[in-house]
Amino acid sequence: MEGIEQWKTEAQQWLRQGIEYAHQIPPTQLYAAVAVLLFTTLLLLIIRLLKRTKSNTIVLSGLSGSGKTVLFYQLRDGSSHQGTVTSMEPNEGTFLLHSESAKVKGKIKPVHVVDVPGHSRLRPKLDEFLPQAAGIVFVVDALEFLPNLSAVTEYLYDILTKASVVKRKLPVLICCNKTDKVTAHTKEFIRKQLEKEMLLCPSVNAKPLYEILEAITWVLRRDKAPLEKLRVSRSGVSDADIANDYALGIPGEVFSFSQCINKVTVGEASVDDLLFAYNAMIHLSRGFDFVTSNMILRQGYIPWHSQRANQKRENVEMSPFSLILLYLPSLAVLVDGKSLSYDWTVSFSHRAPLALPKQVIVINDQFPGPLLNATTNDVLNINVHNNLTEPFLMTWNGLQMRRNSWQDGVQETNCPILPGQNWTYSFQVKDQIGSFFYFPSLLLHKAAGGYGPIRVNNREVIPIPFPQPHGDIDVLIGDWYSTDHWDLRASLDNGIGLQNPTGILINGRSPNETVFKFEPGATYRLRISNVGLKTSLNFRIQDHLMLLVETEGSYTAQQTYRSLDIHVGQSYSVLVTAKNQTCGKSYYMVASSRLTDAELFGVGVIRYPNSDDFPSGPLPSGPQWNLSAGAARPNPQGSYHYGRINVSRTIVLRNGEIDTNKHLYTVNGVSFVHQGTPFKMADYFELEASRTANFPDTPTDNGISTLGTSVINANYREFYHLVFENPTPYLQTWHLDGYNFFVVGMEFGTSSWEEDMKATYNLNDAVSRSTVQVYPSGWTAVMVMLDNQGLWNLRSQDAERWYLGQELYLRVRGIGEEDPSTIPVRDEVPIPENAILCGGISGL
Repeated sequence: MEGIEQWKTEAQQWLRQGIEYAHQIPPTQLYAAVAVLLFTTLLLLIIRLLKRTKSNTIVLSGLSGSGKTVLFYQLRDGSSHQGTVTSMEPNEGTFLLHSESAKVKGKIKPVHVVDVPGHSRLRPKLDEFLPQAAGIVFVVDALEFLPNLSAVTEYLYDILTKASVVKRKLPVLICCNKTDKVTAHTKEFIRKQLEKEMLLCPSVNAKPLYEILEAITWVLRRDKAPLEKLRVSRSGVSDADIANDYALGIPGEVFSFSQCINKVTVGEASVDDLLFAYNAMIHLSRGFDFVTSNMILRQGYIPWHSQRANQKRENVEMSPFSLILLYLPSLAVLVDGKSLSYDWTVSFSHRAPLALPKQVIVINDQFPGPLLNATTNDVLNINVHNNLTEPFLMTWNGLQMRRNSWQDGVQETNCPILPGQNWTYSFQVKDQIGSFFYFPSLLLHKAAGGYGPIRVNNREVIPIPFPQPHGDIDVLIGDWYSTDHWDLRASLDNGIGLQNPTGILINGRSPNETVFKFEPGATYRLRISNVGLKTSLNFRIQDHLMLLVETEGSYTAQQTYRSLDIHVGQSYSVLVTAKNQTCGKSYYMVASSRLTDAELFGVGVIRYPNSDDFPSGPLPSGPQWNLSAGAARPNPQGSYHYGRINVSRTIVLRNGEIDTNKHLYTVNGVSFVHQGTPFKMADYFELEASRTANFPDTPTDNGISTLGTSVINANYREFYHLVFENPTPYLQTWHLDGYNFFVVGMEFGTSSWEEDMKATYNLNDAVSRSTVQVYPSGWTAVMVMLDNQGLWNLRSQDAERWYLGQELYLRVRGIGEEDPSTIPVRDEVPIPENAILCGGISGL
């Protein structure tokens, strides 16, 4: 207390002395001092405000065709403008970026975006906008990067050495466009190639431009004509051009972008790449900077880096360039994609498709189930209510579930929906088009129905490679057993295989019960899928030709067929042009069995206006074999250049059999056994998941077969070569979830594949699909880019063989991402909040 009293006494003395001193100062001097103090304070405030004023101009640059103009329109309108052409003038716009990711508290400035023409003769227009720019986005086409490498490097070098860029330290984002496409180069690859190519450009040791011109002038001094030409060329070099001759890099060191005076960063502009968005948000409060830390943006919220940053976010002022970075990754989500919701009730219904009653699985009382009709990039939310007496799962044959194997609906990715419960599947049909189907994946439920068609339509801005058809028709063909599925299952468990089916259904109906009405002269797109258990079928229409246009999401080289062999699990689209008749006869649609003891027929009717109700005469006969439609045939999408990609790994898979207490089927000597907890779940919760150690990449010749949980560890973004060997006298079909593969080779009569058989491969324009046949005593080779992280089922499409162990899984993940918590969302989405837990994780 004494110390406080002493301090108060001293303070009062100082105050009295100050007042006495002020009284001694003349009033004029006192007022002048106060005025100077106020003026100085005001001046400092003005300077501070001026220093805080930031440019709101972002310049988009890059070669013609790189996608920068489409990017500009997406930023401006939130919509895609396809088919843009090179313009003579820049595109300009000032607008707010409306993004869910940008909804943080604080000021969001409008951004002035300039799209500079990419043609070489129009690039000088870039100089007009650099003085007012806050940053530069240099767009690179990641699909066609290597053919344009020299041109890209030259243009980028020109930008990085400009005085207006270097002196002002303008940040440059090298934006790798289209990196979500299957054969696009990664941003790491593009960065390394650009840095290597920069070494071929003028470096720190290069002479200034005017010295080079003087040297050339001296060499040509004896030749008057060339000298005059050189003078003209020299006169075209401005002082600004000479001043721009800044050197890149550090003498004696290999060049990297980190050596640039201004900040240069390589990023991606695809739907999946949320990394840059998060990094920009983290560092907004610190002023603009690019970040290379490996943070992630979780869907629906922004996780701030620290409590300190969380306290600051109320007053964040977003710089325009940071806002561009935040916005780029979400462009495609804004451009297209609706959210579609379905509510399905799965139940048993007593029906008799082939006159013999059995328990049929229906969805919303429909068999086949309802059509899933989506458009590229739509998000599907399907709430499935299980009113069966057994656990249930649904899988989506051919849909790739990009980054989201949690929704794949097979035994090792999902816990089943128990009787009386429901679960909502939620997934995006990202970057896909085509014809597919769904079906139940557990307990041989497929033998009871429960399947239905899937269409993924093109977005309106993407033209289809054929005239728009008058209508789409879904045609589901498949074998049918009149025995209830639990009796079939019991037979398999007791070592008794499935016999020949009872018959063939078309859209779940008996022969002549399925009727399709055609308008004269109209063209229809038939989307045909074999949804049966094990029987290959030949499909044909009496007196009508079929133009094949699509196979499981890939447009094919268009070819006309009278019939198509469609194996179990395969899907095709064909165009059929109706006859110009207003009355007369109807026609048969036929699906007939292959490789069965007795030929079975499913029959539909094509009916025209005023025609007979039913066709007359015999059914049209099918060919002995149709080997061309599903083989390693040409495909116009062969521009992917998959044949130039180095193969990371070759795996040869041979199907076989094993007899223990019951008959089982194997892959490379291992028959798959489910451990009770889905492997995907056990992996995520870091349980000791039992699996086959060192699953062989090639078949073993020791004749020993075992039981196990077969999982192949595969590295994300590697390129795999898979060979399916079939030494049996029965045709096989194989399917890979999560991907389409290129069918590069196929042969029957020789079941053992050899390395020299690669010489016969189609490495230019093979068809891309997800289900492929392997002929009796034959082999089939496919190549696949593993660009979809997750756990993916590779299975026999023969339901009997699948049920009895002929399957395995590919665990695809990035190097160093063994811990699931370290996997970025850009590579794989997190476990769903509504995930069903079972087995060893049921109590977590």
